[in-house]
Amino acid sequence: MLGYHDQEASLWDVVTGGEVSRIHHDGPILATAFSSDGTRMVSFSAEGTTRLWDTATGREQPWGTRTRLWDAAIGREQPWTEQMAHWTATFSPDGTRLATASAADKTVRLWDPTIGQEMTRMPHEDTVTMIAFSPDGTRLATASADKTVRLWDPTTGQEISRMPNGRIRVFSPDGTQLANAGSGLTAQLLDTTTGTELLARMHHDGEIQDVLFSPDGSQLATRAGNTVNLWAT
Repeated sequence: MLGYHDQEASLWDVVTGGEVSRIHHDGPILATAFSSDGTRMVSFSAEGTTRLWDTATGREQPWGTRTRLWDAAIGREQPWTEQMAHWTATFSPDGTRLATASAADKTVRLWDPTIGQEMTRMPHEDTVTMIAFSPDGTRLATASADKTVRLWDPTTGQEISRMPNGRIRVFSPDGTQLANAGSGLTAQLLDTTTGTELLARMHHDGEIQDVLFSPDGSQLATRAGNTVNLWAT
């Protein structure tokens, strides 16, 4: 995807290198997120709009069934743009839910992207910087500017657990563990079922910048500067 003057973005076929479609906002595009099957994309821009697109055609999809926008002159329904200054978003693995974070009200919202209906809200004390679903979609992790990582049940919107000094987080492949490394020398593991911190803590001599699970989830790699350590989980 490539931006043009920050208000347009193109979708490309990575096999042929040809442009498939192009989307447009009235203000600079801040970020985008694709559904897991690649058929839909959400984009949000600085002028405070969030839009849903069909990636094959580049056509904007109607956003919401409760509120409809009409051209009074011709009686034709217009695409609905959600007026909320979202700046980060992610689809659930099965594509049935869309999580968006707004810098305006420090809130994560869960939507049904098919009809544009809001399902639940998860308030935070500071601006949300990152959001991620677990691989099975049963948990949602959020990180905020106050360096707190929170774990949520996306079905109920209930907070399960939180870890202070959190900045980086990644789910294990089976979704049962969440690895977190904040602005310090220690990485932590959280049990996503119970919300409790596991006893294992992984220490580095420098600040941890990356954490990554092995494909089978049996090991965790942590990087601090030029040093990578492997840990049994």
